[in-house]
Amino acid sequence: MDTEWFAVDECGHVALFDSGQAGVVPEDAARSWTEVAPGVALAASLARVIPPAPVVLSTPRQPAHVPLESEAPGKPRLIFLASEADATPLLALQGASRAACTRGIAIRVGAVPDHLAAQLHATGACLTCRWERRDEPVAAAIYVFEHDDGDLPTPPYARVTLPERAVRLDELPEALREPLLRARLPGCFAAIESEEIQPAEHLRCCGYHVAWLDVARHHVRRIELAQLGGPMPPRDYASYIDRARDDLRARGFTWDPPE
Repeated sequence: MDTEWFAVDECGHVALFDSGQAGVVPEDAARSWTEVAPGVALAASLARVIPPAPVVLSTPRQPAHVPLESEAPGKPRLIFLASEADATPLLALQGASRAACTRGIAIRVGAVPDHLAAQLHATGACLTCRWERRDEPVAAAIYVFEHDDGDLPTPPYARVTLPERAVRLDELPEALREPLLRARLPGCFAAIESEEIQPAEHLRCCGYHVAWLDVARHHVRRIELAQLGGPMPPRDYASYIDRARDDLRARGFTWDPPE
């Protein structure tokens, strides 16, 4: 799907969801390109009104890393380190600079030589690293959930940032509140113990695949809407269950019976 969309929790906090290829997307949720005025996209409007915030250390359950070597040399990466000593060789690279960070040390840099990248990852000096987002100032002030798992059934989104001070809906201009409120999720984004959320448990969603996995990672259900809109044909879900039944059972999953 490769869609960025927004939701609001019961505490009035805003989150950006990046679906990747396979994450479900609520049918009514505002997308990053949703217009809040003629020719003015929601994401761009948020960037104008949210004060710049320090970049936020990603918080996946397992440390996440992106290639630091010669791949996509023009695309900036954010590398999070625990030690000032580990930052020194990175800062010596052309174009490298510090980024204000809520925890640890953050370095913005392009490609990293193979030997240095291997050393950073092998020694654990790199806590985590990721591509710098186009909307980094916005993403640093709101919660961010990402979906980068193409597995089937479609698993939940993972929370990857915890803002130092999250922007609240009532702090935003009224013109931005209505589109953000099109997708409301229960609870508070900051208090999700598992760091995961499955929007399809709460909202009618469309998806790239035909089935989704609940946040407990136990039960499988049919995605209601197809990727391009319209109901997901029950026969597609039935066909999937028929093909995957043995695999699902081996993984300890239960599932809704096909219609």
